[in-house]
Amino acid sequence: MVITDIIGAKNHLFRVNFGEESVFLDKETVAKNALKVGHNIDEERLEELKYESELTRATSKAMWLLSRREYSKREMIFRLKRDKFEENAVFEAVKTLADAGVIDDDRFAYNYAYNLKMNRKLGYRAMVTELLQKGVSREVAEKYAEQFSPDDVSDAVEIIRLKYAGFRADEKVKRRMIAALQRKGYSYDVIKRAVECLDTQDA
Repeated sequence: MVITDIIGAKNHLFRVNFGEESVFLDKETVAKNALKVGHNIDEERLEELKYESELTRATSKAMWLLSRREYSKREMIFRLKRDKFEENAVFEAVKTLADAGVIDDDRFAYNYAYNLKMNRKLGYRAMVTELLQKGVSREVAEKYAEQFSPDDVSDAVEIIRLKYAGFRADEKVKRRMIAALQRKGYSYDVIKRAVECLDTQDA
């Protein structure tokens, strides 16, 4: 197959024409392989170039996403697949970035758990759920949920003091308080102990 034309296209791509047939390759792949009009490329080599371009594009997209926020490995794989990148290229791109430490589930989980506690005041159970949904392993999720929730009772006491101080005088407020704390991942036992703690402090 002889290259008959190389034409710039959208999104940093070139359309490489072989007579009436054409493929799209990213600019880096075209430049690195010094592709020019008149080059003869067999089918096997063309497939290699297509995969190289797909891998380059998947890696570039991953780096762009990571410049905006951190991702876990599973979350990044899902995101790149959603953008229709070829599966093997997605796995290779994510593995390369993980091996280089650019994607790190442990670091991601630590930072995400910290934000869940500081910004949303979630309890242990809700933190584990949120971390699992982000694609980290249960072991890592439980590790950092425990680290940032050493005392769910104290956290529940703080929330009750700030938002539900009148729960003793109003049964509706109390029910709303219990429901809200349970949504935040606090068990009924933790809520009960928090109320007992407040009763003791206010006695």
